[in-house]
Amino acid sequence: AGSGLAMTLADGVVGQIKIVTMVADGGGTATLTPNTFANGTSIAFADVNDTVMLVYANTIGWVVVSNNGGAIS
Repeated sequence: AGSGLAMTLADGVVGQIKIVTMVADGGGTATLTPNTFANGTSIAFADVNDTVMLVYANTIGWVVVSNNGGAIS
């Protein structure tokens, strides 16, 4: 991830699962902003192996199932 990398995540279908992991660190923080996010607004990944698992739920959007190192805001 480079400095200030911004990523988006479109709405999914009910039951859909996404696992997002930072595999390389270019010296900055990568920020993932789901279109519809039940837990806040975004997730920031600062270090290699920061990982979040999300599931898409009807009406409330992406829900965090598991988080290792991601900063949710």
